[in-house]
Amino acid sequence: MEILNRIRGSIASDLEKTKGKERIIIVAIILFAFIIGITSTTIFFPATIIPQNPRFQPTITPIPVDLTLSSDKKEVLTGATFAATLSLNSYNQGIEAAGFTIKFDPDTLRVATVSTGNFFSELQNQAIGKDTIQLTGIAVITDKKIIVPKGEGVIADIIFEALTATPSTSIKIDKSGTIVASGGNDILGKTKDLEISIK
Repeated sequence: MEILNRIRGSIASDLEKTKGKERIIIVAIILFAFIIGITSTTIFFPATIIPQNPRFQPTITPIPVDLTLSSDKKEVLTGATFAATLSLNSYNQGIEAAGFTIKFDPDTLRVATVSTGNFFSELQNQAIGKDTIQLTGIAVITDKKIIVPKGEGVIADIIFEALTATPSTSIKIDKSGTIVASGGNDILGKTKDLEISIK
């Protein structure tokens, strides 16, 4: 109960900013990550009694992960398409589950396709709205083993079509609707958005 309270407290401010559907998704991701953490610990590390030294109580501080949107193009022509890559660096921490919300201007951009990257083996949810993209990835359970991804990798490649000319249009990571769960904690850190010029 104490662990769940800490998890709930760490994301309370973000949940207050999200809509009902997004809030349900975020809570589900956190609970899944917590269950995965407990299950994997039980499977791979059976309970043992370890003498406790009251003078030495080490704590492990999670390293905030980096989330980046990038493209090999900074300028495109009206009607052309380009790829925006969503990448994550977990600094070798296992990511049990994650949910991402990307926002863009529907007057200047249209989503053509979304393809899964190499970080998660698959994206369980790909929801494209008028001005948002929501993606969800979780650890995979195969042959009674939990495969938890970690390190650097691509979450997804998003193909956009440029609709109208503009000096600059933004593709942004919505931090209030994004969560990266490791050990039952949201460890989302720095994010980097993408700016594109359309001629």
